[in-house]
Formats: sequence, C-alpha cells, structure tokens
Amino acid sequence: MKIKLILVILVLFMNSPVYADKDENIIYNYCLGDYMGDRIRGKFSFSDTAWKEEPGWDSFDVIESFEIVKQEKNSVKVKYYIYGRMGGHDFTCSKKEEIVEFKIETKNKKRVITGPVIYPKVSTFTANEMLRQGIKNNPKLKDSFLKLKKCSWNGSFDIKR
Repeated sequence: MKIKLILVILVLFMNSPVYADKDENIIYNYCLGDYMGDRIRGKFSFSDTAWKEEPGWDSFDVIESFEIVKQEKNSVKVKYYIYGRMGGHDFTCSKKEEIVEFKIETKNKKRVITGPVIYPKVSTFTANEMLRQGIKNNPKLKDSFLKLKKCSWNGSFDIKR
C-alpha cells in the first residue's frame, strides 16, 4: 500500500507545475551556457543532457538572445534571435528567428535533455571576443569580425517581436 501511495505522489509531482518549472530551468541553463560559449569552447557540463559528448563544432550561430516561449509535458520550446552563422573563418549575416523544441525525459531518476543536439548558439559578445582573440593568430578573421559588427550593430533586431 505504501509503495502505491508513493507512486501516486511521484506521478502527481512529475505532472505538477513545480516539476515543469524544473524542466524550464534545465533548458534555460543549457541555453545560457551555450549563449556564453561553453559548448563551442568545450567547457560545457553534460550533467543535464542524455548525451555526454558532442561533435567538434566548426560552425556556430551568433544570436542576439533567446527566450523560452512554450512549455509542454516533456518539452520546452525556445525562440532564438539569430544574426547569422560563423563557419570556419567566415561570418554570414542572415537575421532570422528559430524555434527549437527541446525534449526532456527522466533517465536514471533524473530529468535530462534528450534532444535535439543543435548548432551552438553563441552571444554576439562571446563571438566578438572569440574573433578578437583569433585575429591575433589569423588576420583573415578581421573580415568576419567586421561583418559581424555590421550585422549586429545595424540597429535593433529587424524581425518584429
């Protein structure tokens, strides 16, 4: 009888708003670490993901910001405001919005992100700092730095929110 009561309480807790808030926090912290450049620099902690390593990224999206736009059972949708993509030594300006639906499941008694594995989404500040450091060793990156600066400093984000 005790086990059934505990299971009922556990199921109610998993479907409660308190549990849902935890899912939102897991996704927010994942996105924030990504925004700060943790994934692209290899400093990311995979404690909240089902995967424990990622490919070696040679491209990443440069973003203005992100926001959590919708939460459902076992998923959280995040909207990214993207300036463009940095690939190799070149930045391509292509302002757009992108919505990603992250899936969350319980694995080994812990809520973890199960997908998708997306291109890193790095802040303009972090991208600029990475380019400034890179220019010291590779002067070709100066063009990308200037393209990013022009794209991101050309007024506010073009797409209406």
